[in-house]
Amino acid sequence: MPLPNFVYKIYPTTSTYQIPIPHPSDFIFPQDPLDTTSGYCNMSSATQLPTTLGFFFESYETVHLVKINYKMLSDAETVKWELADDGNAYPHLYALLEARYVDNVKVIDKVKTWAESSKQLVEARWLES
Repeated sequence: MPLPNFVYKIYPTTSTYQIPIPHPSDFIFPQDPLDTTSGYCNMSSATQLPTTLGFFFESYETVHLVKINYKMLSDAETVKWELADDGNAYPHLYALLEARYVDNVKVIDKVKTWAESSKQLVEARWLES
């Protein structure tokens, strides 16, 4: 499988995670509890995003979706593709996520299901592999 151009980090839209849009160039994205527990920043590829949203964010109606330039990130930081319990390999960043690697941040709402929201992002050409 070829490596993607972009990977994605998801944050629930809550007062705990204040993600400024636009974000300052020196912004460091926060770690969520799963990141803190696991010791790395959990990310997903475009094809994995609907599953990740449905599994970890089903109870949320709105999330911040961070679009990360994978090539820039992996050239500068340690990113490992590691197997999860579902048998799929997910990208894990072993560093803090810095704004210089972020292409875009978008607030998205759940449209019936997160799969439907993801489909709309693909159709709008915002969600890319």
